[in-house]
Amino acid sequence: MIEATLKRARSNPMSIIQVQHIQKNCQSRFGALIDMADVTATDPADRESQFLSRALAAFAIAAVAKTDDITAAQSVVDEFHDDGIDGFYFDRTEHIAYLVQSKWIKDGNGSVDLASILKFILGINHFLEDNSSQSGPKMQAKAADIQDALADSQATFVLMVAYTGKQPLAVEVATPINHLLDELNDDGQLVSLQVMKQKELHEVVEAGALGASVDMTVMLHEFGKVDAPYIAYYGHVHITDLATWGVFGDRLYHKNIRGFKGSTDVNDSIVETIKSSPQHFLYFNNGITLLCAEIDKKPLGGRSKSSGVFD
Repeated sequence: MIEATLKRARSNPMSIIQVQHIQKNCQSRFGALIDMADVTATDPADRESQFLSRALAAFAIAAVAKTDDITAAQSVVDEFHDDGIDGFYFDRTEHIAYLVQSKWIKDGNGSVDLASILKFILGINHFLEDNSSQSGPKMQAKAADIQDALADSQATFVLMVAYTGKQPLAVEVATPINHLLDELNDDGQLVSLQVMKQKELHEVVEAGALGASVDMTVMLHEFGKVDAPYIAYYGHVHITDLATWGVFGDRLYHKNIRGFKGSTDVNDSIVETIKSSPQHFLYFNNGITLLCAEIDKKPLGGRSKSSGVFD
C-alpha cells in the first residue's frame, strides 16, 4: 500500500505581496465608489472580501475598456442573484460589450473553479438571449444598455475572467468556455476571452505606479519649431521608426486615447493608403501629438532643418 499525503499548495511570499498591491489599488480607487448597500454580511472580513471581488471587476473593466473609475464602478452588477456576471459595460463609441466574472483570492494561490465558470457561461447565454429575468436587480437596471449592445450590428463582446490567483485556468475550466467561444464565433469573430490573473492585474498596478511617461528618441525630418504659447517641434517621422514605438505598449498612450476600434471605414482606409499609395499618407491622415515633460534636441545635424534627433 502506498501512503499518499495531500497538502494544500503553499502561497509564494511574492505572490501574496502582489495581491496586497492589487488590494491597495482597489481600495484607494474604488473604496468610495462600489455599491455595497445590498451586502448583509456583518463580519468585517466577509464584507471586505465581497468589496474586493466587486472592486476587482471594476478594476478589470477600467483597465481593458480604458474607462474612468466612476464608470467602471457603476458597471459592477455583482450581487446574490447575479447569474454569474459580476460586471457589464457597453462602450457605445467602440461598439464593445464587456462581461466580467471576478474572484478575489486572498492568498494568491489557485484559480477560478469550474462551478464559477459554468455559472458565468450560463449568465452569458442568458445575456445573449436578452433574458434578464435570471439576473439580479443591478443587471436588470441595465436593460437599455443590454438591448442596445445586442441590437448593434457592429458590436463585439469581450468575456473577462479576473482573479488574483497565480495559476492559469485549469484545462477542465478552460474547455467549456473555449467551447462556448467556438459556438458563438461560428459566423465570425464576435466574441473573445480575456483572462486577467494575478500577473496581468499586477502589471496594471505597476504601470500606474511607474506613470505613463516613457523616455524615447524621435527623428524628425523637415522639422520646425513653435516657441509660444508652448515650445513645440513639428515634422515628419518615418513610418518604420513609428512602428518601433510599439515596444512601449499601453504606457505610450493609455492616458490619452481609447482602445483600437478594429475594422472601421476610417481604419480600413488608412490601411489601404499605406498599402496602395503611401506617398499620400501625409496628406490623407492626421498626425501624432506627443506631450513631453522634457524635450531636448541633440547636436547631431547642427542648424540644419532637414532632420533632427530629439530626446
